[in-house]
Parts: sequence; C-alpha cells; structure tokens
Amino acid sequence: MQAYHSKFLDYIFTHIMKHLLLILLFSTLSFAGLNVGFDRDRIEAGKSFQMILSIPVPELPANRGVPTINDLQGFTLERLDSADERVNDFFNGRIIFRRYKYNMVAPKQGGSYKLPLSWEMDGSIRSLGIVKIDVARPLGASALSVVLSPSKKTVYEGEQLSLTMSLLTYENFQGGLNLSAIDLGNDFVAHRGDLAKLQFVRSTRPGVQMEASAKIAWLVPIRSGNLEIPELKFKYQKQGEPKVVNKQMGNFSFSSVSQQPEEAEASSGRIQIQVLPLPTEGRPTSFGGMVGQYSFEAQVDRTALQVGEALTLNVKIRGNGKPGSIPDPVMPSFSDFRSVPPEGQITKNIVDGSVWTERNLKVFLYPKKKGEFRISPIQFSWFDPAKRKYLEAASPEFVIQVEKGDITQAAAQGGESFTPQATTVAKKDIEQLGSDIRFIHEPPVVQQQGNLWHRSILYWILLGLPFLIAFGVSLWNRKRLALRDDAAYQRRGKADSALHGLFHKASQSQDPKEVLALIEQALVAYFGDLNNVDLGGLTRAKLKEALQAKKMSSEQIDSLMEILDRCDQVRFSPMGASPAEVAEWLSKAKSLAEQAGRQK
Repeated sequence: MQAYHSKFLDYIFTHIMKHLLLILLFSTLSFAGLNVGFDRDRIEAGKSFQMILSIPVPELPANRGVPTINDLQGFTLERLDSADERVNDFFNGRIIFRRYKYNMVAPKQGGSYKLPLSWEMDGSIRSLGIVKIDVARPLGASALSVVLSPSKKTVYEGEQLSLTMSLLTYENFQGGLNLSAIDLGNDFVAHRGDLAKLQFVRSTRPGVQMEASAKIAWLVPIRSGNLEIPELKFKYQKQGEPKVVNKQMGNFSFSSVSQQPEEAEASSGRIQIQVLPLPTEGRPTSFGGMVGQYSFEAQVDRTALQVGEALTLNVKIRGNGKPGSIPDPVMPSFSDFRSVPPEGQITKNIVDGSVWTERNLKVFLYPKKKGEFRISPIQFSWFDPAKRKYLEAASPEFVIQVEKGDITQAAAQGGESFTPQATTVAKKDIEQLGSDIRFIHEPPVVQQQGNLWHRSILYWILLGLPFLIAFGVSLWNRKRLALRDDAAYQRRGKADSALHGLFHKASQSQDPKEVLALIEQALVAYFGDLNNVDLGGLTRAKLKEALQAKKMSSEQIDSLMEILDRCDQVRFSPMGASPAEVAEWLSKAKSLAEQAGRQK
C-alpha cells in the first residue's frame, strides 16, 4: 500500500507542475482572455501535435480574422480548425469558448522555440505575445551521434590525412558507451590516436547534452582510386519509450509509466576518399615514395683523420608523410672506407594536427689507406602535395684528408716510437777476427735413454692447442660479427627487456586505460621484434596478414587479436574498466608473450 501511495503522490505532483508551467506560459501572452495549451505533455522533434488557443466568445470582436503565427521557425502548419465549446466555470457558470486548433509538425531539430502570435481585430494587427515550445528529441530516436570528419577528401597516394571523431549525446542517453567495431580497412596505413583521455563536455548545441571530439587516426592511402573509410560502431544504453504497466494490489488496481534502459548501436557512416596517383613527370631517380613536407640534412663529424680512426656520417630526415616510415636516402659508394652496420632511430610526434616522423642515421666509416677521398653528395627526394611537384635535397660533397697512423707497438701503447740500431763492424776488426778464428770441434755423441719428450702425444697436443684456440676464437668472433649485423637477431635480443619494461610500467599504473594502452603497445612491439617485422600503425587485418606470413600459429594470432581489440574498446570508451578486468587482461597478455617467446 505504501508503494501505491508513493506512485499516486508522484502522479499528483507531476500534473500540478505541468499546470503551473502552463500558467507561466500563458502569462507571456498579452491578450487577457486568451489561453494556450497542447494536446500532449511532450512535443517530440519531427512529430505531429496540436496547439490550442482558447478565448471566451463574448470577448471576440465582430470584425476579426484568425490568430496567426508570424514566424513558424521550422514548424509546419498542416491545417487550422476552430470550434465552440461550452465549459463549466466555478465563478462564471457555463461559458462558451472558441477553440483554435493548430495541427502542426515539430521541427526535426530539438530545442526551445519562441513563436510570435498576432491577430487582426477591428482593422488593426494586435500582438498576442510569444508562445514558448520545447521540442524534445524522440525517445525512439538514437541517443548518440557518431560523426567522422576527414581533414581532406582528395589526397595523393601516400599523402597523410587525419580523421576526427565527434560524439554527441542526447537526453535519452544512459551511458554504457563501448566501441564495438574499429577497422580502418586495408587501403590505408594508420597511426591511431590515444583516446584514453577522451573527455565529454556540456554542449551548447540545441538538443545536445554532452559532446566530445578528438583525432582518432592519421591515414595514408596505399593505392589510388576512390577509397572508402569504413564506419565506426558504438554500443550504448539509451532510455526506452514509456510503457504503461497495470498493477493489482489487493482490491486496488492502478497503472504506472515505466521507462527501462535498452541497448542500442550508433555508427558513423562510411566516408569516400578520392586518391590521386602520383605524377610520373619530373619524378627523380632517388624518389623513395615519401609524400608530404620534408627536411633533409647530412654532415660528417670530421674531415681530417688518421688510418684506424672512424668517421661518422650523420643523416637526419623529418617529414609528415607515412607515419613511422622513412626510407634510406640514396647513398654514394664508400669503397675507400670500411664500414660497419649503421645505427638508426625513428621517432614520431604529433605537431599541429599531423604526425611527424624523424629518422636519424649514423654511418661509421674507417678509411683503408692514406690519401684524399671524396664522398659524393647524398640525395633524398619527396613529392610535396601542396606544391604538386617533386622536391629533391642533397648534401655537399665531403672532402676527407686521411694521414697514415703510427702503428708501432710503442705508439699503440701511448709511448714513443722505438727504432732498433744496426751493429756495424770495421775492416780492421774483421782482419783481427779472421786471425783469431778457432777450429770448431764437434761435441761428443750422447747416447739417448728412454722416450724423447718431443715424440709424445701430449707434446703435440700442447703444441697444437694454441692453434685450435685461435681457430675457435676466430669462428666465435666471425659468428658474433654476423649476429651483430643480423637485424632480426638484434631485435629478438632486445624484445624481452623492452616487453618486461612496458609490463612493469603497466603493473605500476593506476589508470585502467593507460594499462591497456601499454599492453597493446607491448604486444605489438614484442611480436614485431620476434618476427622481424614492423607492426606499428598497421590495421588489424594487415597485422594479422603479416603474422600469418611469418608462420605464426592461428591460435596465437586469435589470442593476440582478442587482447588488442579489448584494449581498443576500453581506450575508446569513456566508461573505463574495472581493476579486476584490467588485471585479467594483463595476465593474459603476459601468458601469451611468454608462450610466444618459448617457441622462438
């Protein structure tokens, strides 16, 4: 019974507030006997409703027109009806009212509208004031809008464009936002943005409650033609439409209106991009496929050195083309030098809405002999889409002076050089020696007793041992140098330490989205290092193809895709994840990485 009284009081309070609001609304009209009402409590966008103007017939002048809405502001007036109706009034008895019924359709855009009314009476136009109408978004409509906006719709093949996502929520949005699909297709190389810190703010747009906007990806098309960016899909909870529920409590029966949250899905829609092929006219021979704005410089750390010393050639390339990818420039011949594998580093940063990639390359050159040597200019070229032409940069020619180094043992140890003195004998001394020569007598023969030590097996083993050790050291050193030059081996050697570092950082973080972002970063880098393939920036489909090409098992690939998809979902969702769920996925990631490491 207590629940029944609560429902009954809620019903009374709702209707009292509704009539108070109508009284405040009527007070905005300047005509004394005029009342305005509507045939429903909630006027929804794009739907029909009826606005009713009522005035006592005795107050109507004989010479009059009909009440007119001066500015419809997006409303549609389908027809206007009028009829007289007798109403019992407590103070005045029975009164006849003229009812003007405006059958209208609300605008498709929700919001608050103010409609000015006027009435022609006795040959003059009289203002009736303003009627305020609040138009709500239909409860059956979507509570979330997802909009994708590319920075450009026409680009060259290889040119970078950004993709901005906007999320708009409406009054019937109930939360539970979760990214259900993010696949940017196979026609693009993608650098995805970090949406872990996506923030919703209150919107100033009519009918919109909250909004959030961020760049979700930077794309580079890998072929020309009319390409399509697939849609993004979100799942969320929205407020359901009101449903009347009839209830029976003993001898009492009553009805109540119930609105329960329901699951819904919103998608962004597909985007068409026109990709132009790169021109063939004027394409330099050094062109490596880079499209965008680039800078290039190369310099040596010295131009004078000695044999045995190293010359370092530093090359720096920076541009906003394909994220994370810059090819080697066209290098000259280094036949006069001995070189070792170069050192390279690639970094990515987001500057002014674009992803800028910088590559630093160090080449170590050892001159083979004394002399003057020339290093020809190093060339790098790219296509600038803003200027619509190919550009090429080159370093100057480097002139290197090499002096012969001091290679004596004393110089190598840091001391002074040492030159042995020859012993000379004068002619007089030779004559004296000649007269003083003694006869040479052979020593007596000594009888050998027992086995000679130099004929034993141990002697020859000990004699050959240094040669065997030297040969083994040579083989080991050759293998070490080969492994040092093996990029795949070097990547695998550093994979475990990099993985453990990221996992340790993830276990120390208190932010669930940051943890899942670190998990994704760790797994992509680790599996790329294990298989000697660059997986950064690839779509899920391309990443899967790359791992299949490396003969990775389908079970491991499926497990990896499951973890990465879950990380993406939480990163794009403002709702976050529970600590228990984060710990579970971190454990799964460690187990998968450990299994893959054992198999390699």
